[in-house]
Amino acid sequence: MPRGDILIKANRLSVPLKSFLRHNLFIVRQSRELSGQLFYDEKPLGAEKLSYFMNRYFTHGLNKLKILCGSGIGMSAQEQLKAMREGIVLVDLIDNQSIVK
Repeated sequence: MPRGDILIKANRLSVPLKSFLRHNLFIVRQSRELSGQLFYDEKPLGAEKLSYFMNRYFTHGLNKLKILCGSGIGMSAQEQLKAMREGIVLVDLIDNQSIVK
């Protein structure tokens, strides 16, 4: 069975599905390490919200935190990511690209 990613086959991100993803942080196993995955779509991810997610969810024991951005990634978040420690993955669901630190 594949490990490391959330497997969801959805034709579209409906309001109930977005609500479920928004309110539930996922912990997934990748080999012997744990990663957190969360969904954010209120507006493009900015530096302030990225800091909030880092302080709130990137805890001891997690190897990586993947943030799925349903409304894009702002330039301030991209700039801040350069100064942060490794282990952050931002996924822009609009442009279908990942930014890895």
